[in-house]
Amino acid sequence: MRIALLSMLCLVACVGPGLEPPERGDNLAGAGGLSGSGGGGAGAGGTGAGAGGAAGLGTGGGDSRGGGMSGGLGGTGGAVTGGQGGASPHDAGMTDSGSDGGDIVIDESRDLDTGWSDACGSVTHNGHCAGAVFEYCDYYSRGLKQLDCGELGMTCQAGLQPGDGVQTNGCVGAPCTAQDERCEDNLRVDCRDGQLLVTDCHKTHGPASTCELFEENIRCATAEPCDTPSVLWCDRELKVICDEESTLHVVDCQGHAEDGRCVVAVGGDPYCEPRETE
Repeated sequence: MRIALLSMLCLVACVGPGLEPPERGDNLAGAGGLSGSGGGGAGAGGTGAGAGGAAGLGTGGGDSRGGGMSGGLGGTGGAVTGGQGGASPHDAGMTDSGSDGGDIVIDESRDLDTGWSDACGSVTHNGHCAGAVFEYCDYYSRGLKQLDCGELGMTCQAGLQPGDGVQTNGCVGAPCTAQDERCEDNLRVDCRDGQLLVTDCHKTHGPASTCELFEENIRCATAEPCDTPSVLWCDRELKVICDEESTLHVVDCQGHAEDGRCVVAVGGDPYCEPRETE
């Protein structure tokens, strides 16, 4: 997807208290919006999702933050590169070291820390088993949540999850076939590796989400929209996504790699990588 350039306008919260997208619009790619020429270089002025503003890294030789803007609100053109510019891309963020040993430049406007997990102590979003109970730190309520596998006649499962997008931390039970897959309100019942797997859509898609049948498959869907479609950002170890349909969900980088982290480089999209160890 193309990531929307946000403008000087402050964005409102997506879902619930504290779930704010980035407040600065630097370096967000997008569909359409305003454009303009930079004041001292070749970079074009920024765009936003139909709102415009001072945009990200440009190619100009001078500081083009003050470049003029032209065009109308709500344009539908392609992504435009901006004129935040100056002599070095490092002006747009802080330098960090990537897993491949090379330097990356962190886009601080999309590398947030809202303190969402402060109340959970050592319990992470990826979760752990407390006997037959799957317990995790919930991004949306900012506290501990539990799924009692014992009440379902199942056992708890927690650990690193595969990279295919299927949540596997939750409750596992009896042998199954694809015909056993179903939805039970917000609970998704999959047949995974020949065993029943129960996961909670609320964990990734929020308290308004439910499980639904979609094109002969089951999936999590949310009825609670976010306000910045096609924008992604990092919040601690989570990659937070307001997708093109204006629905919010999260991806846990620690769920796919030991001590994983979410990283967003200037000019790129947020991604998960293992945190470097000394």
